[in-house]
Amino acid sequence: MRVLGWVMFAATCVLFALQGLFLAASTFPMTSYEVLVDQVFPLLGIGAMVGAGVGALIVSRYPRNLVGWLFLIGQLGNAIGLTAEAFRVLVVQGVVHSPVAGQVAGYLGQVFSTIFAVSVISVVFMIVPDGRLLSPRWRLGIGVPIAAVAMNWLGIALLPAGAFVPGAVVELQGFRETLADVLISASFFAMLLSISLGAVALILRMRRSTGQRHLQLRWIATGAAVLAVTFVVFAVSQLLDRRATPWILPEATCLAYIFFSVTVGVAILRYRLFDLDVILSRAIVL
Repeated sequence: MRVLGWVMFAATCVLFALQGLFLAASTFPMTSYEVLVDQVFPLLGIGAMVGAGVGALIVSRYPRNLVGWLFLIGQLGNAIGLTAEAFRVLVVQGVVHSPVAGQVAGYLGQVFSTIFAVSVISVVFMIVPDGRLLSPRWRLGIGVPIAAVAMNWLGIALLPAGAFVPGAVVELQGFRETLADVLISASFFAMLLSISLGAVALILRMRRSTGQRHLQLRWIATGAAVLAVTFVVFAVSQLLDRRATPWILPEATCLAYIFFSVTVGVAILRYRLFDLDVILSRAIVL
């Protein structure tokens, strides 16, 4: 099991390297809006590697810790989606002449999209640090991110195959296509609800904890709060006007995710050696 964790981490790193190679081979400059914002390169990929690395470290010490495995699964899926989208860019631009490969890449990019990655993180919010729910009633709460992923995947399955062909113009009409659009849209809002519920669960867990567990959860809650706020702001801006989204929002969200991954790793692996108040006060002074 420990070896599997490091294999998944290595696969995430390889996929990040492939994403960079694909984008470098495209006609987009590496400092363009399309690369920095649309593809969120390189910070989102770095965040995926950091998250997978934290997951591998946790699993190497605690093989049955569900939080570590969720980090690995979520970030490997995230890396697959990012790499697939980068390859799809090459097909759209005509750099790679393979409509079938582009279609598969488009499908993978939709399956392992932001909805998948954020839904997995929402579950982490609800069960961190020991892999258990706050109470049996939170089984309903954990159903929200699961429903978000299920609705998204079902909506993707209902779309015609031609919708994933790069550069193809497909008219999405009829009951099936309308239902697919409704499901995918509903999954987006369920994703926002899930990360909000996860933040609430984490705050409640911290308030009910004492001693070392409270110190541990302070680390995690700080990282989770920063991630939840930045992501919701970014997601809402994308919903209102995708092209008007300032480049700083996706970059800030990626940095917040990296920070959250680090706080979880510190809290689970070595939280007794750190004092969050001291670090925060020094950061504020800087």
